[in-house]
Amino acid sequence: MLFHGLEGSSRGHYAICLMNELKRRGLRGVVVHFRGCSGEVNRLARAYHSGDSPEIDWILRRFKEQQPNIRLCAVGVSIGGNMLLKWLGEQGENALRVVDRAAAISVPVDLRIGAQRLDYGWSKLIYTSRFLRSMKPKVRARISAHDLPIDGRALRATSTFREIDDLYTAPIHGF
Repeated sequence: MLFHGLEGSSRGHYAICLMNELKRRGLRGVVVHFRGCSGEVNRLARAYHSGDSPEIDWILRRFKEQQPNIRLCAVGVSIGGNMLLKWLGEQGENALRVVDRAAAISVPVDLRIGAQRLDYGWSKLIYTSRFLRSMKPKVRARISAHDLPIDGRALRATSTFREIDDLYTAPIHGF
C-alpha cells in the first residue's frame, strides 16, 4: 500500500513505477488517494495533513479487515511517509497486527524546517508554487461548499506553506 506525497496520486511517476514493479513480480499493490487527490472533489471541509495518523489507521485497518490473510506492506513518500511514521510510532508493537513491513521515503521529519526550505529561493519557485497551484482551488471549493470563515483574498495572496497552513490547514484541523 502506497501513501503518496503532497498533492500526489496514483498517476505520479513513482506510484506508477512501484505498481508496475509489483505486477512484474506477481504481487498486488494499491495507491491510497488522500482526500481530494483522486480527481474527485473532497466533500468534507477537512483535508489531509502531515499529522493525520487517524486517517492512516482507518485505511490500513479497513484494508486488513477486508483482506485478513494478506501480507501488508506500507510505503509512504514525503508527507505520506511522515503520516505513516507517525502512525507507526503511535501504534508501537500493535502496528505488527496490521502491517508486516513499512518504509518511508524522502520524509520531511522536521516539518517546520522542511517548509522553510521549500518556501525560499528556487525551491519556492519550483515546488511550493506548484503545490499551491493545486491546493488553492481545492481550499477555495471547501470554503464555498462549507461556508468556512476563511478570507478568499487572503487565500489568493498565499505564497508559502506557512501561510496556507496558518490560514486553512491548522484551523480546520484543530491546531
